[in-house]
Amino acid sequence: MGSFLVFILPVMLNAQELGPSGQEFKFSPAPDFSLKFIAAKADVVFKMVSGQRVFLVKIEEMGAVTSAPKWTVEKSELGSAVTLKILGLEAPSAVRVAVSGPAFPVEVFLSEGKVVADGWASAVSARFVKGEFVSTAGSGMRNVFLKTGKASVRSLNGVVKFDSYRADIEVSDSKGMADIYNFSGPVEIKGHSGKLNIKSYNGKTTIEGAQAELDFAFDQGDFRVTEFEGKINGDGGDANVKLAYAGKADISVKTKAGNVTIVSPKNSGSVINVGSEEGFLNLPGAIKRSETLQMKLGQGRLDGPIQGKVFVRTKSGAISVK
Repeated sequence: MGSFLVFILPVMLNAQELGPSGQEFKFSPAPDFSLKFIAAKADVVFKMVSGQRVFLVKIEEMGAVTSAPKWTVEKSELGSAVTLKILGLEAPSAVRVAVSGPAFPVEVFLSEGKVVADGWASAVSARFVKGEFVSTAGSGMRNVFLKTGKASVRSLNGVVKFDSYRADIEVSDSKGMADIYNFSGPVEIKGHSGKLNIKSYNGKTTIEGAQAELDFAFDQGDFRVTEFEGKINGDGGDANVKLAYAGKADISVKTKAGNVTIVSPKNSGSVINVGSEEGFLNLPGAIKRSETLQMKLGQGRLDGPIQGKVFVRTKSGAISVK
């Protein structure tokens, strides 16, 4: 048996039946309004409608419904919140929830389902066991915990926080801080500007065309960055790391057994300082090789006019500078 919960701070204008499959509620929200959903299984869509003062909540049972629903909506109030709780929703039944109107902070808690924020100009928080999260355009924070499934944020002006065990994660064309932990799933970031924090135990991460300050921490897996502008600081563990930068380099990376490849633009004049205790060094002619009792080193400056710095240390991983 599942339940569905909505906290609201409004004046409720009316509620009406939607035939045999659900109900519709209209509210006039106060300035400090917030909304929370809790359900066993649901698809929830938030769509901001500019200029609309009243927001509309439609709750319908999904699939073919020919009789009155067995689930009911219980309404209660607590301080500044109104609660709509759906009782009696039995598996495998699910509800579809459509919320439209002015944007406000919202939270969703699901065992399974999908959450869509379409142009939502306020914070969205979602927690899933299994499901999909999609955010397109809009602003504010996107804070998502997803055990397994998919999560994507596109064209957001705000903060992104993802915490996942094994999900496909995508962030594209967004501005602001992105803080991402994905234990073993793939992460793809394109065209991001802002602060990036990426952590994974054994996943594959690709970052393309970002202008950012990047911190990363991996135990295993694969970490690749292309057309990057900004600062990179990270610990690759046993993961293979490939960093291709544009413009001025500011790179500091260490690994254990993971190989590190640095790809410099033709006009780079970066100062190179790389070293490995046991791994092989593949270096351009401008970089001088030397050895100590503990480490093989490559130090020097590339020939181009654009200054920068690259610092790499590994225990047994190979290092290649191109």
